[in-house]
Amino acid sequence: MKLKEGQKVKLVGKSSYGHSVLDQHGDLWTITGYQFCANMHHYFIESQNKTVVSGGIWRDTLFDVKDGRWLREIDDDFQIVEII
Repeated sequence: MKLKEGQKVKLVGKSSYGHSVLDQHGDLWTITGYQFCANMHHYFIESQNKTVVSGGIWRDTLFDVKDGRWLREIDDDFQIVEII
C-alpha cells in the first residue's frame, strides 16, 4: 500500500512500546515523508497531538512538541487501522 504525504492514519499498538507511544501522543498521525528502502515502504509520521516533554540539557524545561517517527509498511510496533 502506498500512502501519500498529507494523508492521516489511525494507528493501534502491536507491542508494549507501540501502546505506550500512542497513549502519550494519540492514535491519529499525519504522513509527512516517504522513502522506499529494503523492498518496503517507510513513512515518516507526525503526531496530531502536541505533548509536553522534557529532556536534553534543559531537563527542567518543558516543551510542547509533536512526536515524529518512521513507520514501516510492516512494523513491529504499530498497525494502520484506518486511512483518513
